[in-house]
Amino acid sequence: MKRKAAVAAFTTGILLLVGVMFMASYADTAFNRSMEGMEQVSRSLDEGETLHDLTIGDLTFQTVFEEAGAVYFRRADEPSGYVWSPHRPPSDTLPIRGPWYTFHDLDH
Repeated sequence: MKRKAAVAAFTTGILLLVGVMFMASYADTAFNRSMEGMEQVSRSLDEGETLHDLTIGDLTFQTVFEEAGAVYFRRADEPSGYVWSPHRPPSDTLPIRGPWYTFHDLDH
């Protein structure tokens, strides 16, 4: 009986891991497909301007705003998002590649 429980727990753990990996892969793919449109928005946004409820490619953003030369894309479904900052890395972010960064729990 203990062996069956251990096998079931192991199988459940593997399935959860596969699910998490799939979701991470989807998020990366959605960003890759949306990145070009996001850069176009970044280049056209005026200093201090804020856009609301914007869908770009596969991603939907609650707000998109410019601050100190960087453009922040806050996800609609979670307290995180992306930053386009071609001149310097913004604080409290993690690099993705090139001028792109990600943030979590940014207070804006």
